[in-house]
Amino acid sequence: IIGDEQRVRGVSYIDAAGNAAEVHAKYVVDASGNRSRIHKEVGGARKYSEFFRSLALFGYFEGGKRLAAPNSGNILSAAFESGWFWYIPLSKTLTSVGAVVRRELASKIQGDPEEALLALIEECPLISDYLKEAKRVTQGEYGQLRVRKDYSYMNTKFWRPGMILIGDSACFVDPIFSSGVHLATYSALLASRSINSVIAGLVDEEAAFREFEYR
Repeated sequence: IIGDEQRVRGVSYIDAAGNAAEVHAKYVVDASGNRSRIHKEVGGARKYSEFFRSLALFGYFEGGKRLAAPNSGNILSAAFESGWFWYIPLSKTLTSVGAVVRRELASKIQGDPEEALLALIEECPLISDYLKEAKRVTQGEYGQLRVRKDYSYMNTKFWRPGMILIGDSACFVDPIFSSGVHLATYSALLASRSINSVIAGLVDEEAAFREFEYR
């Protein structure tokens, strides 16, 4: 970020071609997600839920089985000995498949992620059946297997003058039942409301963002 002790005033970045540049702005909104590189710049720290300290290993599959109509587009959740699976149809053929395991079973997703995911699928008869004719996507944006740890957290602070955290940069709750999606979109709505009100001169900045943080 570009700024000083009083205020954040923009960001510096390197683009895809390797060129360095700067952007100056009245407000910087960090919407860069779970792996944000700048969320600590508002101060505070991420506070993780002790209850939901889980790890997730997930990827994408083509040709997986669907629930019977009219539920063919619905999400399927399946419990198994080590945790639970999500099985989310993204299109008629593409499915997001993820295994969530308790933190004390972290060894199950260490090592080669391909082998780990296949082993977890084998542990769950229902998901194994749904994927028996499917192939994992290995190319393009859906081709990478991903791991997410410390599944639920919130920042202890959401703003400082000139900078606001929204979405997964601010907090994260497992979105399988839409609560995480709600937090992401609602935090963006509230941040926009506060920013617009301050720029329009309708509300003092401290008051506007104190309310944003409270909500």
